[in-house]
Amino acid sequence: MMSKLKLIILGVVAFGLMNTLAYSQSACYIIADKDQDQKITLEDAISWSETMPVVVTCDNDQMYTLYSFDISIFSRKPLMTKGFGTAIEGIPLMAIRGIEDAKAGDTVIMQNVICKSDGGADVSLPMISFELVESDSAEPVEVQEEVEKTELESEEEMKENMKEENDIE
Repeated sequence: MMSKLKLIILGVVAFGLMNTLAYSQSACYIIADKDQDQKITLEDAISWSETMPVVVTCDNDQMYTLYSFDISIFSRKPLMTKGFGTAIEGIPLMAIRGIEDAKAGDTVIMQNVICKSDGGADVSLPMISFELVESDSAEPVEVQEEVEKTELESEEEMKENMKEENDIE
């Protein structure tokens, strides 16, 4: 039979483990509304890297302000990883320049990611990485304009139908 002290310790450990699992994240993203494929245009990555403070959204739909992390860029041609050291409350200037000089297919990697909780305690986040892709700025704009045009036509048709129904009654 276990002593009361052992039961209390076991209960405290189990409670702590359940809290850790409840608040843990399996993935974080730099752009929340992405389809989570982690392919980011060079322009979006540069814009994100220049913002202060550095913010990510995790799969629990919470936004986190990053306090510190190690940042590097994995390039395919030539095959190598460039490390830019540890970032503290922002992305280092050399890392921003590295993102600006990166090419489509390169991957930005942030490891040992720490943010601060409301109480000031360190909270670890999972590794964050995203692949850089070229922007197809002309095509999405045309597609977006076509979608907006179709939506506008649909709204007009709906209004006309409603007007006709009201006239009939």
